[in-house]
Amino acid sequence: MSAGGIKTTLLGVAMAGALLATTSVASAGTITISGPLTAAQLDALNGTGASYGPPPAARFLDGPITVPSGTASTLFAGNKKGASIADTALLVLSAPASAVATLGSITLTFASLPSITLSASDFFTTAAADFPTSIGGIANGAVNGIKFPTAVHAAVELTFTNLIHSLYGTDDPIGAVTIDSPINLRVDVFGDHDGLIVNNTPNSGAEGVTRHKVPEPATLGILGIGLLGIGLARRRKTA
Repeated sequence: MSAGGIKTTLLGVAMAGALLATTSVASAGTITISGPLTAAQLDALNGTGASYGPPPAARFLDGPITVPSGTASTLFAGNKKGASIADTALLVLSAPASAVATLGSITLTFASLPSITLSASDFFTTAAADFPTSIGGIANGAVNGIKFPTAVHAAVELTFTNLIHSLYGTDDPIGAVTIDSPINLRVDVFGDHDGLIVNNTPNSGAEGVTRHKVPEPATLGILGIGLLGIGLARRRKTA
């Protein structure tokens, strides 16, 4: 596991999970969120001894699924019997470099913890982060139109007080992840243990996030005229 720019702590409470949930955290003791990670931290997680491929320690619902920006989606525990030993879930956000170049900011929230903000400077190329060009289960297909090897990546860690598979049963809900983004994203989940990546979700356990749309200036102008007209009509009616 690695240190990040923002660290806060949540005492887990037992709650039922759903695909779209505003809050859902299973009983898990203390969970810490850290991020955004630096290129050096990602490089260290991908160092000698790192391994990739399913079965994952944590994942989103089988699909892959795509949700609108700002919609909560539950992170689930992976296969308890087959998952690699991991004490951290690494959420990796990926997007085309051209989209990131115009990025303002992305907000990621886990359960009720304070949000983490990511900007363009928090995204790194596959090579800079030392991700291999072919990673088992995620390199061969697109999620939300984005392929992992050719994208740039930013990351946030969820660190647990114990091994994930010892805290949760197969498919147990871990917590709701909400990402508010002005660009399209794919979100992959990696498992970390003792500072190294030990597994990752296949494409089917990843998630797509569809960007929120900012109204065009012309639309805002029409809206303003409409509101002005309503205001004038009300004034005439009360005069």
